[in-house]
Amino acid sequence: MYAVVALAALIINIVYFVNYLRHFDCMRMPMHWERKWRVKHTHPEVYKEALKKREPIDKKFNAFKRQFPCFVGLIYAVMIALSFKFVMAFYCFFYDLKMF
Repeated sequence: MYAVVALAALIINIVYFVNYLRHFDCMRMPMHWERKWRVKHTHPEVYKEALKKREPIDKKFNAFKRQFPCFVGLIYAVMIALSFKFVMAFYCFFYDLKMF
């Protein structure tokens, strides 16, 4: 019984983790490049150029992630293993970093 509950919690945490990576910790195209690509979606060279112009959604978090990769990996591991609510550790002012 406990194993089923633990497995369900792990699956929920993995789903939230994937959702977090897809929506908050990813790269996006600037709006004008995305518009160009949608209008001319048949041209692969426009899409290749638009992919080169991608930028992170949260630039300061991306800088933090590059500066402290082990810490970010630890938070991700704890988020998957224990609770998806640990992702709030990035934005909670607990670490007293100016960027947060």
